Amino acid sequence: MTDRLPRFEMSAILLICASALALLVGGCATLDKDECVNADWQSIGYEDGARGYKTSRIANHRKACAKHGIAPDFDRYERGRLKGLEEWCTPRNGYRQGLGGKGYSGACPEPLEGTFLKAYTYGKDVRAYASTIQRQEHDLKKMVTELDAMDRELGAMEDELVSPGVSPRRRRQLLGEIRQLEEDQKFLLNDINDMELALDDMQVHLNRLKSENPYQ
Repeated sequence: MTDRLPRFEMSAILLICASALALLVGGCATLDKDECVNADWQSIGYEDGARGYKTSRIANHRKACAKHGIAPDFDRYERGRLKGLEEWCTPRNGYRQGLGGKGYSGACPEPLEGTFLKAYTYGKDVRAYASTIQRQEHDLKKMVTELDAMDRELGAMEDELVSPGVSPRRRRQLLGEIRQLEEDQKFLLNDINDMELALDDMQVHLNRLKSENPYQ
C-alpha cells in the first residue's frame, strides 16, 4: 500500500497548478510584451481614464513593461488619461457608478469632480433606498410565512378540540390557546397590512426618484 499518486494523476495536478499560477501571474500584468513594444501611451492613458483610473495606474504598466526593458511615456500617458476622464467623470456616469454600488477612487480632476460626485451621491442614495425596500419586502415575506404557520397551528388545535376522547381539562386549555393564537394573528395581520401600505408608498417614492433623475 502506498500513498503516492499514480503518475497520470500527479501530472494532471501539476498541469492544473501551473495553469492556475499562469493565470495569477498574467492577471497582475496590465500589458504583454507586444503591447509594451508597440505602446501608444496616449491611447493607453485615454483608455485608463475612460475607465476611471488614477495616475497611479501607470505604475502597473511600468512594472509590466520593465521586464521587457521599456518605460512608459508619462507625459503622453497623462495627457491621454485626462482626456479619457472627460468621458468617465460625467454626471451620467457618476449616477451609474453610485447606483451600481461602485467605489470612487478620486480620479476626477477638480473641474469635473463636483458634478460627478453630486450625481454619484444621488445614485448611491437611490441604491440605498432600493435596498431598504428589499429588506422590508424580505421582512414582509417572513411575517406572511409566520401567519401561515399560525393558520396551520390553529387548524391543528381546532381539529384536536372536536376530536372524541379529549378531556374537559384539555378542551379548556385548547380554547385558551386558540383565543391567544387568534389574538396574535390579529396583531400580526395588522402589522402585515401596515407593512404593505408602507412598501407601496416607498415604491412610489423610489419610482419618482428614478423618473425625476436629472442624470439620465
